[in-house]
Amino acid sequence: MNKIYIIGGANIDIQGVSVNDIKLYDSNIGKISYSYGGVARNIAENLSRLANEVSFISVFAQDEFGKQLLQNCHELNIDTSMSIIDPKAVSSVYLAVLDNNCDMLVGIVDMDILKKMTKLHLSQVLREIDRNDILVIDTNLEKEIIHYILTNVGCPVYVDPISTVKSEKIRDELKYITMLKPNRLEAEYLSGIMIKDKESAYQVLEYFLSHGLKEIIITLGKDGIIASDGNEYTWFFPPTCEIVSATGAGDAFLAGYIDAKIHKMNLFEAIKQSCLLAELTLKSEQTVSKSITRSNITAMLQDYQMENEIIT
Repeated sequence: MNKIYIIGGANIDIQGVSVNDIKLYDSNIGKISYSYGGVARNIAENLSRLANEVSFISVFAQDEFGKQLLQNCHELNIDTSMSIIDPKAVSSVYLAVLDNNCDMLVGIVDMDILKKMTKLHLSQVLREIDRNDILVIDTNLEKEIIHYILTNVGCPVYVDPISTVKSEKIRDELKYITMLKPNRLEAEYLSGIMIKDKESAYQVLEYFLSHGLKEIIITLGKDGIIASDGNEYTWFFPPTCEIVSATGAGDAFLAGYIDAKIHKMNLFEAIKQSCLLAELTLKSEQTVSKSITRSNITAMLQDYQMENEIIT
C-alpha cells in the first residue's frame, strides 16, 4: 500500500458560532468550542481514520497546545517522527467566526511557527519518499519551501490552496503539481476565469490541465463540484445536507479523494467518496468527524446518491 506523507500546518481551532444574525462591532451570543486543526493535520487525521499509513511532517511547539496536538496525532496512529519540535516556538491557532447558518464569516490564523520549517530538514524528509508514495502539502508553508518541495520530490503531489491569498504561492508551480483542489474563489483567482456556466467551467478546468496538472477538482459550494482527470470533464451535484459546521469539510473532501485514488476508484467514485466525507464533516461539531472510519464509509457509499453531468 502507498504511504502518504503530509507536510503542513497543525493548530488549535477555536470556533465561535453565533445564535442570531451577526452584529458587527458588537458582542454576539453564541457557542465557542476548540478542537485540533490545521489543513494538513486534518487531512492526515481523515486519512488515518480510513486506515492509511500516514506520516505527518510539521513544526510543533512544546507549549500546552503543542503537547496536545502531538499526543492527539499519536492516539490517531499518525507518525510524527520527522516533524520538528521547537521549545521556543508558540503553537499556531486558527480562530473562526461562524454566522447563525454555520457558514464562516471570518477566519484569523497565526501560523508563524511554520516559518521554522527549513530546506535542510526537508531534504532529509524527501529522501524517505518513494516514487510510489503520495505527498500532500498545504499552502501554509512558506513560498520558497513549497518550491523546494515540489522541485525535489518524484512522487504524485496533492495540494490544497487554502485561500486566494495563499494560493498565490503556487501560481507558478502548477506544472509540478499532480492534483489541485481549489474552491471557486481560488480557482477564479488563479485562472482569471469566472465560473458561470458549463462553457466557463470547461474553460477553467482546461486552464489548469494546460498548465501541467493531471487532475483538477473545483468545489463550488451549493453549485456542486467540477472536475477533470484529463479524460472526463464532469459537473457533480452531491445531495444537500444540514450544516452544523463548515470547518474542515474541504480537508475531508481532499482526504476522501486521495484515499479513493489509492484504491483505484474512477473519477465518479472518487468524487462520491469525497463528498460523503465532506458531508459527515459538515454534520459534525468537530473539525474531523469521528464517524469517518473505513467500515462506515464502505457501508454508507452503497446508499449515497449523487448526480453528475458531462461538461462538453
